[in-house]
Amino acid sequence: MTIGERIRHEVREIALVTLYFLGCFLFFLLLKKLMLEEYHLEITIFHTALIGALVVAKVVVLLEKTSFGNQFRSARLFAHVLWRSLCYTAIVFVVTLAERLFHLYREHGDLLRAFSELWAGRDVNHFLAFNLCAVFSFVIYNCFSEIDHHLGEGGLRKLFFTR
Repeated sequence: MTIGERIRHEVREIALVTLYFLGCFLFFLLLKKLMLEEYHLEITIFHTALIGALVVAKVVVLLEKTSFGNQFRSARLFAHVLWRSLCYTAIVFVVTLAERLFHLYREHGDLLRAFSELWAGRDVNHFLAFNLCAVFSFVIYNCFSEIDHHLGEGGLRKLFFTR
């Protein structure tokens, strides 16, 4: 495989994963936006969803290439899907927790106060809701990824998009 072919393959792989997570995050953020409309609060969702999708897609693609992401490849399919979904969710949980704490720390100037503010405030509900949505997205992604792996590369696409 030439360098150009390898680059095209990597870009295509990341683009497809990014599109999947962009769709998921747009859906979840649209639900959040609709719920906040009741309180006359407006949020922008596209930029948030795009940045989140790009970051998550890159992490997912990198973890799929490591032995850590393929820990239970020889086990039953559900164990492998569950392992990968839990790994991805743990990473997202840590990153979103660090992000929230960073913003609260900048606001309050004290890490302990920022941590207590995170769990005492309304922010914890949004934090947990986002992580629950991430779990759901990862489980679906990993299920379809494993089905595609067992059908052969591109087998799932052929199954859905050809007669």
